[in-house]
Amino acid sequence: MKKKWLILSCFVIVLLMGIVIPHQFWLTQLAMLLIVETGSLQPADAIIILAGDAERFHHGVSLYEAGYAPHIIFTSDLTALQLIDLHMDWNEIIRNAIKKSGIPEGVTSLVRSTSTYDDAKYSYQLMQREGFHSAIVVSSPYHMRRVRMIFNKIYKNSEIVLQYNPVRNSWFNVQKWWMRERELITINNEYVKLIFYLFRY
Repeated sequence: MKKKWLILSCFVIVLLMGIVIPHQFWLTQLAMLLIVETGSLQPADAIIILAGDAERFHHGVSLYEAGYAPHIIFTSDLTALQLIDLHMDWNEIIRNAIKKSGIPEGVTSLVRSTSTYDDAKYSYQLMQREGFHSAIVVSSPYHMRRVRMIFNKIYKNSEIVLQYNPVRNSWFNVQKWWMRERELITINNEYVKLIFYLFRY
């Protein structure tokens, strides 16, 4: 009887919470769960900027300009960007962006990959070759939980210290994200990828 009353009590509590706390709270928390970062950012040997939104590039470069690290590692998609009558390579796009940003030659490296897992794997190999002992990993806010999960797994047997720093002032907004198509699709895709990565890696 005690067990039945305990189960019934738990059910009533959950039901009351669902009634008292509006759905907006739970949906907002669902988005916020994707965002992780290191509390107090410290200087490192390198900044690893993951390929994707341009905001990642600009945020990572701003950290470099602020003196957080003397070297930047960019990841680049192996897939060519195909536009009408124009074929562009992501490697070329990133190098042009680096040049326009005024970053000195010799302080950047480029890692070619096709996934977040490859970003972690190949950046780890580069970090080892260069003798780097610490890095700040930069990506979009919604991407950071998956990034941390994979990077921590790849780097776990090393002494390399990682910090995670999501883009500031991102287009991604956790408030009422379910009312906007871009955030709705992004969060849906990210949770699908998180589940896939949990089973795949």
